[in-house]
Amino acid sequence: MNNQTHHSLSHQTTPKRSVVIIGAGLSGLYSAYLLKKHGIKATVLEARERIGGRIHSIRPQLGEANNHEDSGYFDMGPAWFWPEMNPLFKGLVKELGLVAFEQYSDGNYLIDESRDKGPRVYPAAYMNQSSSHRLEGGMMSIVNGLLEALPPDSVILNTQVTAITKTDSNGYLLKATQDGQQINIEVDYVITAMPLRLLIQSIQFEPALPSTMQKKMQSLPTWMAAHAKIIAIYPTPFWRAQGHSGSAMSYLGPIAETHDASTNLKEGQLGHGALFGFMGVNAPGRKTAGEDTLKAMSIRQLTRIFGPLAAEPLSVELLDWTREPFTATYDDGANLTHSVYGLVPANGGAEHPHLLFAGSEAATRNGGYLEGALEAAETAIARWQRLQG
Repeated sequence: MNNQTHHSLSHQTTPKRSVVIIGAGLSGLYSAYLLKKHGIKATVLEARERIGGRIHSIRPQLGEANNHEDSGYFDMGPAWFWPEMNPLFKGLVKELGLVAFEQYSDGNYLIDESRDKGPRVYPAAYMNQSSSHRLEGGMMSIVNGLLEALPPDSVILNTQVTAITKTDSNGYLLKATQDGQQINIEVDYVITAMPLRLLIQSIQFEPALPSTMQKKMQSLPTWMAAHAKIIAIYPTPFWRAQGHSGSAMSYLGPIAETHDASTNLKEGQLGHGALFGFMGVNAPGRKTAGEDTLKAMSIRQLTRIFGPLAAEPLSVELLDWTREPFTATYDDGANLTHSVYGLVPANGGAEHPHLLFAGSEAATRNGGYLEGALEAAETAIARWQRLQG
């Protein structure tokens, strides 16, 4: 267990705290990081047993011959950022001393449109997209970097907030469950850093939030929540030697598009080869098919596109975000498009002046992206600063 995380609060009613942040994803941890710069130790409450939220990098078991220490991490959530369009993220990567590398895109782009013949081939110039980047160690390296920069015991895991009640002093009493036990936390300010739709459906507010705000929160689909991401891991990125970029679009599915997800280790050393994609099948269809069927169909698709070497992955990893209770609600299952986000005002209105909203869905310019998670955190902390007089 990291010194900055703790698994329990020792008393049913804890000492009063200055700021509590709900959610230890990128936006919540960045909010705590910004508050530390102002001399404030925030307490971050996380319902999961891990930090990161929708950032989730894994190192799967690949068999004894392939499980060397530097096999690399694979992102089951967001993996990319765009330095020229994401100045906050780019700056934080530099500030934390992380290493970014360009997404591999050399070679052909493939279109999968026939089960009877090979894919249509386009040169790399066909894509003409701005350059995306990834992080060595996976996206988890940025949330781990933020965590390491926080004071000890800043993050409390396995703690689900169920109610937020305003007190006479404009502070709050939070009720939360932890290992089946209810705990109460008194606090001056609350910053929520969780999906807004999940927030309004899972936490009871007293007094209630304004009805217009409730409707707005309910209308905002949770970024990533409708999607399922699959990664097929191989000993090497064999498609590169064949002149392919790893990027492909399919009209047949079940994967809608694929890209190279091969790991980049220290000093540019190449790790395992990998292809990732998002399912083009909606949540009800995925549930009906089942994980094993989806994996088998996906490998057949990759074999059709990239050839027989794709039929023998070391591992196939699938994460359906719709089935993550601390990310998705029932209403999130149908939305596979990128929505328009933003929450104005970024606090709870006249009834809740000390309640502030972070989280990517609250961002007005880059909602639904990692940049939006940072943007919303900066907005929340700027509002907190103004409230200090």
